[in-house]
Amino acid sequence: MRTPRDRSESQQVDLYPQTQECPACHQPLKERYRKQRWISQLDQQVKVVRHFLECWNTDCERRAAVYRPHQEDTLALRGYTFGLDVVARIGELRYRDNLSITKIRGQLQTDSNLSISINEVALLCEDFLALVTTVARQDHALIEQLRLLGGIVLAIDGVQPEKGHETLYILRDGCSGRVLVAKTLLSSATSEIAQLIDEVLGLGLPIWGVISDKQESLCLAVHHKLPTVPHQICQDHYLKDVAQPVCDADRHVKKELKKKVRGIRDLERQAEQLRSKEAQVVADYCLAIRTVMRDDGKYPLEPPGLKLYQNLQLISASVERVMAAHQSALLKRLPRRLSVLNLFQKEFAQLVMLFSWIQQIAHLLNAETSCEQAQSQLLTFVHHLQQSCSYEELVKVATYVEKITLAFTPHLFDYLKHPLLPRPNNDLELFIGRVKKSRRHITGRKNTQEFILREGSFVAMLFGLPQSTNSVDAFSRVNPHEFHHSLTLLRQTDKRSKCWQARRD
Repeated sequence: MRTPRDRSESQQVDLYPQTQECPACHQPLKERYRKQRWISQLDQQVKVVRHFLECWNTDCERRAAVYRPHQEDTLALRGYTFGLDVVARIGELRYRDNLSITKIRGQLQTDSNLSISINEVALLCEDFLALVTTVARQDHALIEQLRLLGGIVLAIDGVQPEKGHETLYILRDGCSGRVLVAKTLLSSATSEIAQLIDEVLGLGLPIWGVISDKQESLCLAVHHKLPTVPHQICQDHYLKDVAQPVCDADRHVKKELKKKVRGIRDLERQAEQLRSKEAQVVADYCLAIRTVMRDDGKYPLEPPGLKLYQNLQLISASVERVMAAHQSALLKRLPRRLSVLNLFQKEFAQLVMLFSWIQQIAHLLNAETSCEQAQSQLLTFVHHLQQSCSYEELVKVATYVEKITLAFTPHLFDYLKHPLLPRPNNDLELFIGRVKKSRRHITGRKNTQEFILREGSFVAMLFGLPQSTNSVDAFSRVNPHEFHHSLTLLRQTDKRSKCWQARRD
């Protein structure tokens, strides 16, 4: 049975229309009827009485007009029990403090003694996202701020949680960090991406340049819609693409090396049974081996496989020095286990050479010369790689590196000709990572696929807005029709119902 709310201490607020006299005959307006509703705010319960007025002059041409109060929209959305301050507070706890629905409810009960259900909190989170998105579309002041800066640098990137599913495309100003367009597309075709660029062009902002990866449909859309705008291809994407076979080889060596070295567990068990200084030394070496096996690097410039091989070599050399000073039967088994390093000498030498190529390419990308000279230096280095190869595997990698470099080079150094263009596109990738990280903190789950497809565009708009000092004031000016349109797009009630029926049937 539903528990009734305690409204004994509610405060009454009477709302009247802005005008108290008829604009046609200038006679005083009289009350036709009144309505009342209760609104739950953070600090109090409010009984809102709305007075609807009309002109009683029978000869007036506006005799049938009814004047309604508009101040109600500053307290709560139409048809909602909870005030705008509650919606704003729930949104802050959800997307700023990364709290779960249950924790938000507990926080509201503790701080404001607010009686609210878990389902209501979840629904108000969606209302908050719809309000923020509507504010972002209606707030012309933010667009004017970008216009006063002189223009934007358009960064474009897509997030596809799984192959074959929709892709979330985010178009963001690289200078201010403002998200201009965020939409989920069923297809990544050139025509679909071109429509997103049209939405940015519709804002009437000058575009200084474009930053993106080397996705073919995206590049074609930019070339078609912005043929005269400089297009900078992200150097980080290029470096990752060009180092892909090298990183795959490093992963393979790391996996095989760890598979061979994991046999130290038997030696650890034997050391646990023998409580001696010799056994303790062996246990410490085994712990060191396990520690370096857990260390991870970061591709493409910090290869973990190469790092693991070098660390195991250092441990092996340390064991040999101890063995030379003190002979030990138990410790003697450790060098035998580490002797598997000799099986990977050829692979190690090849990896050292391959990653030296990647390091040199990364150094050439940071060139401070002209665009033409930087392109010439990179192409010359890549072209002569095959001449330094003595193995067939290295020749294949060098051929791949040259192929990728030839595809990227025409737009890889445009930032040298146009100083307003930033070199990498890391900011947008970090922004997308922040959106995913926020969801993982809230739910504790690594998978963000469903979130990206359903709420990703709305949360991206939220994170792209500047920190507002008065969300309630901004929400009170929202157009109700546009708000409900945004809420319908977010909830997708019909589509989710059909998906549920498809799974059931």
